[in-house]
Amino acid sequence: MSKKLSFFSLLGLLLCIPLTTLAMEKHANKVVFLAADQVINQNYYAVGENIEIYGTVNGDLFLAGGTVLLDSANINGDVFVVAENLVVKNKINGSVRAVTSKQTELSAEVLNNIFIAGENLKVYDTAIINKHLTFWGSNLEMNGKVGQQLEGAMENAVINGEVGSHVDLYLSPKEQSNLKLTDKAKVGGSVFYRALTKAEVNEAAKVGGSIDFQEWAKKQNDKGLKDYLWSLVLSFFGMLVVGMVLFYVWPGFFSDNFATLKLQPWKTLLFGFLSLILTPIIAIAAMFTLIGLPLGLMLVAVWLMFLYLATILSAWLVGKFIKSKILAKYKWSKINLLIFSLATYLLVIRIPFIGWLVALFAYLFAWGLLWSKIKFKK
Repeated sequence: MSKKLSFFSLLGLLLCIPLTTLAMEKHANKVVFLAADQVINQNYYAVGENIEIYGTVNGDLFLAGGTVLLDSANINGDVFVVAENLVVKNKINGSVRAVTSKQTELSAEVLNNIFIAGENLKVYDTAIINKHLTFWGSNLEMNGKVGQQLEGAMENAVINGEVGSHVDLYLSPKEQSNLKLTDKAKVGGSVFYRALTKAEVNEAAKVGGSIDFQEWAKKQNDKGLKDYLWSLVLSFFGMLVVGMVLFYVWPGFFSDNFATLKLQPWKTLLFGFLSLILTPIIAIAAMFTLIGLPLGLMLVAVWLMFLYLATILSAWLVGKFIKSKILAKYKWSKINLLIFSLATYLLVIRIPFIGWLVALFAYLFAWGLLWSKIKFKK
């Protein structure tokens, strides 16, 4: 798992680097230091071996590096981190989303949610997470307080703190127990976990609801489970970082999509199908002629790039459609809508039968929209 996480962190780092060149406030040095008396009134982007943030940031933080330390009471936006080690102290007035290849240590108060994908996560007893804590990784030690739900998938988990709502965990299939609720564990709702063996629950642990154990139907290959989970993590964060880059380099990529679909749904679908199928055929035909070889190669390159971009746009379309039907009254930023869309899309496409059908139509619509964005105007 360490190798996979290291690879993923490196990939995330490489994908984050373009953002630093486009930001209003950016830093890319071996050591990045934001002093306590410094104030940033926009989004802040930094890449470095060591990053230390003590100052005020009135925007979102996008950080990629070896070791990242956050120790400020005035981070007034969301935090996105790709690093080897992450230490979060003091207070975060937003959410934290991070991928770490080694260790994450949390002793801060976080106003909203935390999503961590990494090798190890240690939540100290001084930590307060006001909403959800989600962890995908190897080892979780939870000593602090989670206001709402604790969820995720991991190899081992120790709950030695307080969870306001439910616990919903998937544990790697192991012969020995890999979920422990100590005498200090306090869960306001139910505990659901899927594992191969039952959890160790101390008699003094307090659980407001039921403890539901679901055994794996059969002993699965541990490597296969971890590969599957990390493929989801890799897909999500890879698409997320590319989507964030697109917000800056191609502002119109996500705009006016639904207006176009409402006006010309079938035309968009047809253009999507034709551009997906005919582009490589035209490119190959062009390459058979000496004069058309450069054009053919360019068409192939663009077509391959659009194969991936259409997936991201497909996710955006699915997520925005679901939000418009269920969560229309809530106003979200583009970043939050993108996160919701990617997570929703990756879940929906795994629904038997319906999933691939939704993915197919969304993908063709996305190709049609891409065509409409690049075609020449009369």
